Amino acid sequence: MATINFESIKADIFKSKSHYVDAREYQSHWDKKWVAYCDLIGFKEICLRSKETTANVIVRFHRIINEAYKQTPNCQLFQFTDAAFCIGSNISDVFQFALQVSNYSLAYNAIILESKKHALFQHLIIPRITIALGDVLQVNQKNISSVSEGINPDQFLAGSAIVNAYQIEGKTFAGAIALSCKDASKFVDEMNIKGKIVVRGTPECKLSKSATTRWFKDVFDNAQSNETGVIELPWPYLALCSSDGEFWAESKSSFFSKISTIVDISNKMTSYFVSMNSNIAIGKHQVGLQRFIFKIISGMKGQKTFDINRFRNPSLFLKDSGLLIKK
Repeated sequence: MATINFESIKADIFKSKSHYVDAREYQSHWDKKWVAYCDLIGFKEICLRSKETTANVIVRFHRIINEAYKQTPNCQLFQFTDAAFCIGSNISDVFQFALQVSNYSLAYNAIILESKKHALFQHLIIPRITIALGDVLQVNQKNISSVSEGINPDQFLAGSAIVNAYQIEGKTFAGAIALSCKDASKFVDEMNIKGKIVVRGTPECKLSKSATTRWFKDVFDNAQSNETGVIELPWPYLALCSSDGEFWAESKSSFFSKISTIVDISNKMTSYFVSMNSNIAIGKHQVGLQRFIFKIISGMKGQKTFDINRFRNPSLFLKDSGLLIKK
């Protein structure tokens, strides 16, 4: 084996000129992009507790991410273990990716909760998704010039959009799709919400359609006065977002199935936080998710507020909501 020392490394670098970078060569590789950042909640603790559960959760998460990506061919995906970035030029494509990650995760969780008698929080797939707009540096994979020398385009990603999406995750919670308030006006313009919110669906989707319209009008009208700096998007009302910016609503039965599963997840999260001496962050996620449940159910009923006395019992709140579907 050849002897390598610091001086020889330094000489090799100088000879190859790999230390030299001309930023001007990368100017054409910068674009204004939308970014959806998906982070898997609780994965660090899962890795430290069980190899079997770690494998189960991370494989399911990757399958979910790739299934959602199949539905957004105009986007690019960068996945790193328990996190993923979806990059796109159109907000409708990026939001569709975020929406389907949430919907597929919830469907996986519903099946797990139904099939496993003693399913626990750590068995579930709970993403937190943030969306932001900004500059993104990517190297075209077909580029064979000096700009791609020494780097792997599949793993090369940088820019303010990435940082913006990452920074706002601390202001939101497990199960949310959140948008930075400073990007609200761009979201409104590109989705044409300012002119008219287009929500489609069958007659069975009437409640979800109305709730979606009210939600967007309310949160975007008040975006500038929002102290949290983020807007929670009402994904439980929605089945999909088309590439031309039209929303498709869930039927009442599908909505109830979704919100019932979210309530079950919230209860599992509470049990996990109390019994497992979990990280305090899990408790914050649990409170945030409960608030989201109440806002979503209240919005479905046309209310802007919810009964704070039901705050600690989402199952009871759902039962009293009048949205239960008789089986």
